[in-house]
Amino acid sequence: MTTDALRALRPDSVQSSVIADPPHLAAVFAAIEALARKFMGNNAPLDAERLQKEQALLRRYFPTFHIQFPQDPARAGVVGTLSTNAGNEYGLWIPLGAFPNEPPRMFVVSPQGLRKRRGKRLAKLGTNSNMHLLEPNEHGHPQICHHNDASWTPNITLFKVVMKGRLWLEAYEMHKATGKNIDHYLAHM
Repeated sequence: MTTDALRALRPDSVQSSVIADPPHLAAVFAAIEALARKFMGNNAPLDAERLQKEQALLRRYFPTFHIQFPQDPARAGVVGTLSTNAGNEYGLWIPLGAFPNEPPRMFVVSPQGLRKRRGKRLAKLGTNSNMHLLEPNEHGHPQICHHNDASWTPNITLFKVVMKGRLWLEAYEMHKATGKNIDHYLAHM
């Protein structure tokens, strides 16, 4: 992946061409998939070597993210913060679960109590395809839908999962500004 491709993922304005231009987004994700196949192999198990490679990708492109408790499957996960184009900061928690064989869940853990434009808490929506949400966790943190089960393959990296979280956050901020649902800005995958 080139530096120019990565720069394209973070334009200066909130009205991101990455979100509004699905063909561009598809090309970026295709480049990431190619990198994953080369870097990870097609069916890499979640072992120490895979975790090191995943951590290296995260450290390079998302330096605030790290894998915590990698030796404890019940607590292993990715945690970090992302800043949006508007400068707002969000915390994500991605429990690894059965990763890479199944898509990991992804929760927005901060700020607490994310709300729709008109004030309803996102966690109260439950599973909502218009907002790209799945059931919240027991703590009321909204869960971002980043891949459907049919599109998931074991060679998808945590980098790509975090990138999809980043795109969802930009779409969420556009929802807050315009009132349009997130699926207006992001295609279903």
